[in-house]
Amino acid sequence: MAAVSPNVTSAGSFATREMLAKDLQRGNDRLAGKNLVIWEFASRELAFGDWKNIPLALKEKQEAEMYVPPTGKTVDVRGTVRAVSPTPKPGSVPYKDHIIMVHLAELESADDPAAFGKEAVVFAWSMHDNVQTPAAGWRPGDTVKPRLRSWADVAGEYEAINTICHHHSLAVES
Repeated sequence: MAAVSPNVTSAGSFATREMLAKDLQRGNDRLAGKNLVIWEFASRELAFGDWKNIPLALKEKQEAEMYVPPTGKTVDVRGTVRAVSPTPKPGSVPYKDHIIMVHLAELESADDPAAFGKEAVVFAWSMHDNVQTPAAGWRPGDTVKPRLRSWADVAGEYEAINTICHHHSLAVES
């Protein structure tokens, strides 16, 4: 039996189909092994929704090129969150600071054109002194604009911090 892969959205006539089309264009065949696709939507979407034609063509999967900012340089980027590690609620854990791991894709940068179209694994503060930072609210699909530095520039300060990664797409091989 094939796994169920739900998508919940408020723009039922096209948003879910658009998300599926983007996955297929990236070579992620979410329909593989599926015999039936059920589209569930509100009746108002049938009458008033935007039922634009969205091609669902599977393209060849491309290996991602990873971006690393040049050593000694700070780079402002814009990218799409693909995955993010969990963020604790302030006061629910025995520590007051927390770092999340984020997979960013479709990078753009006026500071470094070499970032264009690449992906990056980013570590960001999600909590300082039991107060969540804006990064704590990042979710897959969000467009974010972080300022990046090379790990080589900050490793001495941060490499002793333990991180826990619970998302398969963020697993890092060493």
